[in-house]
Amino acid sequence: ALTIDSPMTGHGRDACVSIIVDDADAYYREWSAKVTIPKPPRDEYWNARTFGFRDPSGNTIFVIASDFSNTGQQTSATVNGNVTLKEGNANNRPANITITTGSLDINGNLAMDNASNNARTTITMSGGAGNLFLSGSFILTNNLGTLTPGATSTFTYDTNSTATVATGAAVSYANLVINKAGGTATGSSTGTLTAINLTVQNGDFTTFTANNLSVTGNLAVSAGALFNIATTGVATITGTTTATGEVRISAASGAKTFTGTVTISAATGKWNNTGNVAVALAGNLDNNNTAADFISGSGTYTCTNTRTFGGTGGGLTFDGNLVINGQRTNNTTVEVKGNLSGSNTFINAAGKTLKIGGNANAITTLTATAAGNIVEYNGTGAQVMENTTYRHLTISNTTGPVTLNGNTAIQENLINNGNFNAVTGSFTVTFNGSTAQTISGTATGSTPADQTTFYNLTVTNAAGVTLTGTHNVTVTNTLTLTSGAVVTGANVLYVSRNATAAIARTTGFVEGNLKWNLPTGTPVARTFPVGTGTT
Repeated sequence: ALTIDSPMTGHGRDACVSIIVDDADAYYREWSAKVTIPKPPRDEYWNARTFGFRDPSGNTIFVIASDFSNTGQQTSATVNGNVTLKEGNANNRPANITITTGSLDINGNLAMDNASNNARTTITMSGGAGNLFLSGSFILTNNLGTLTPGATSTFTYDTNSTATVATGAAVSYANLVINKAGGTATGSSTGTLTAINLTVQNGDFTTFTANNLSVTGNLAVSAGALFNIATTGVATITGTTTATGEVRISAASGAKTFTGTVTISAATGKWNNTGNVAVALAGNLDNNNTAADFISGSGTYTCTNTRTFGGTGGGLTFDGNLVINGQRTNNTTVEVKGNLSGSNTFINAAGKTLKIGGNANAITTLTATAAGNIVEYNGTGAQVMENTTYRHLTISNTTGPVTLNGNTAIQENLINNGNFNAVTGSFTVTFNGSTAQTISGTATGSTPADQTTFYNLTVTNAAGVTLTGTHNVTVTNTLTLTSGAVVTGANVLYVSRNATAAIARTTGFVEGNLKWNLPTGTPVARTFPVGTGTT
């Protein structure tokens, strides 16, 4: 049913109410016994039977009966022009449009001309799954008026025109749809844009900078469409965010929170934080498109809850800092150009890569022991590593230095193609894998090049550690050979401390070239832990 209740002062009555019923004659027989009805029901050319009368207060009641299913008509109305609701003369007699089922299609602007309060002009969709289609703007003349949605009602801004999407203290949407192929929609200048679900099907939709944004359900942006969060206030998406088109954040300030899973769809999806604003992520983040289609901006991303980074695309690059305050598992390639920190655990899953351009010493736990996973420090300035156990560790920062934050273990390979300073801090690096391990790399930026220098180096691996390529190793304090062989090939393992205790051996040994400074003095027995094979 569609009811339009609007002031008609100046037309000999105060209001006109249209009521759709099943049987006009039945209502006429019942009501004519109680009030004066000047004329009996009549047949209209538009396949309806109607009658009208005045109620005791002088309002006009217009009764309509039509079998819409038989006539081919639907419970809908179309207005080819503008619709203005002028405020009623009392709060309990507002200018009102009620949409319970069916649809109202307005091919123009919809305005609430109201100077008193929100109750004087109202649109009520709370009774059912009604639809309102609006080709123009929804205008609140004095930022006053009420839109009450139903849980399944839909308000669609359509056609290719430019439109303003109304926001106000008493305006909220259930399903808000922007369907403006070739057109644009912009949020109005005040209030919070509130919706259960927001869908941008076609065209561009930009929130106004002064608005807040609250989507308590899901946000979906279709291929070719753009949703731009320009608000410098608070923007919260509680449900899922699906970017099959582009989700852009142009605001440079204000809290931006995405509670549900954020998905960047393959081929057409894009995330673009042009405002470089901080973002809070409480759900999963999946990029199924190329790496170039996730543009994080330089703002800090803070992650909460136990969630994942994933997707089938080119991975995720964070241009700023990444804060892990809820356990986060990396199931893709993640690069953090700033610092990796936080009060919880970052887990690098099997076969995945984590690249860090800043410091990692302020994260509570970095778990990097899964098979085949790689952690790479690839910054362009000084970096401090997290002290943890790495499966594969790569240093590609040629400027550095990259320094330790504590004792560190490596279970498989170390590739040093940069400036790795494992001396500062007087920490121990332990190679403790269960399969053969290697130390290699160009060590560009190290002094001298082609060399990795440790303060303490411990080898506890029966399968051994091999220096591959052109790569020498220096130990400035203590070399501990617990088990397994260090195979040097043409390279040299150099222990530079001038002390007999500079090498501590259990069953391990060096197979190849060992250089060791020894103190002078009274001749004493010296044991050089050099051998071949297993001894």
